[in-house]
Amino acid sequence: MSTTWHLFRYETLKAFRDKTLPFILVLTSGLTFLSVYAGDQWLEFIRDTQKKIKQSQQEQLSANIGDLRAHEKRTDTTTMESPANPAILYSGKRAFALKPLSPLMVLCVGQSDLHISYSAFTGVYDHLLLFENEIVNPINLMLGKPDWHFLLTFLLPLFIIALCFNIYPQESELGTLKLLLTQHVPLKKFLWTKVVVRFTIFTLAFLLSTIIALIIFEPVVLTGYSGYTLLFFAVAIIYCGFWFVICYLVNIFKKDSVFNGLVLSATWLTMLFVVPSFILSYVTFQWPVSSNNTHILDLKQQINTINRDTVLARKYAGFPHYKEASAKVNAKLIMPAWYTGFLAWQENAFYMEETTQHKAISQLLKQEKFLEKCAYFVPPFFSAHVFQKLSASGLPDFIEYNNQVTD
Repeated sequence: MSTTWHLFRYETLKAFRDKTLPFILVLTSGLTFLSVYAGDQWLEFIRDTQKKIKQSQQEQLSANIGDLRAHEKRTDTTTMESPANPAILYSGKRAFALKPLSPLMVLCVGQSDLHISYSAFTGVYDHLLLFENEIVNPINLMLGKPDWHFLLTFLLPLFIIALCFNIYPQESELGTLKLLLTQHVPLKKFLWTKVVVRFTIFTLAFLLSTIIALIIFEPVVLTGYSGYTLLFFAVAIIYCGFWFVICYLVNIFKKDSVFNGLVLSATWLTMLFVVPSFILSYVTFQWPVSSNNTHILDLKQQINTINRDTVLARKYAGFPHYKEASAKVNAKLIMPAWYTGFLAWQENAFYMEETTQHKAISQLLKQEKFLEKCAYFVPPFFSAHVFQKLSASGLPDFIEYNNQVTD
């Protein structure tokens, strides 16, 4: 016990004398603040957008009430083209369904920059939902948001490698290793102590910086979501520990600094880029999803093949009072020419929503389930799956939200 304590004390003092550890701690703390700030800015952008939408909907509600009261006072015959016709009174009105936001998105933006947090639709039919997208720079989508999850997954492993790639070669080159071995200190115990000291200091600095940043930018995460925040921190500790263990395993082979650095860099590249790329290529091949351009072309072709007279007859069959009215007044007032085209578009929009969109969602969910299985042996998938689940910012959350909107 005394030997272990002396080793810990010796390594702690030595680690702080080395310029590498203080530099990496400062760099990590600075990037932690920037990552939390980036997540907070994105969350504020969505909140501000939803706030403006709510205000707009209040104004629209007042206008709708005015239109309805004006319609109740009308005594003349209402034609199909009349703006006061109750059948189309709200067809041009826009309403919005807002996805509840989790403050934990400040730590993990997830897929919220790919899937919109609100849906705009008209009041004609439920299946005519017109989903929109934010105007986002495509380069930003490729790079992803530099949030806390991005820092933890991709950058912290590099810092850990920089701290630990030469713990054995450095002691061997300085000559302190022989001195320690003469005191009957096992090499593995000595290397493990060095790794544990660096793990403790580095992880505490990272988590402390995160806590301070959350207090500044999003304190509700610590007060109202403390349980989830602890899960975030627990996954972060496990993930950092995973990379420290890899560094330890490489060092016990007693190779030089160049060899260790190359092996650890190759490991980082393989685990975070090569393996995920192969898996993503497999899932997109196994469960392909067509592009939006293909959907649009299919829709245009379907509209061109629709017989408008047949569509109009089917519509009259569903709404016989329109046909009765057409015998008394000019049919063009009841069913104008533009309306048959609208009906054709409506039928195809329904078909597109029922087939193409549902098929795309089904394929995406199959991809997601496969990636969840891969999360058990692919570290970046594991952290992404857990964090997106906690912050409700993953693909299944947006699909569930859209299903609730359409229902």
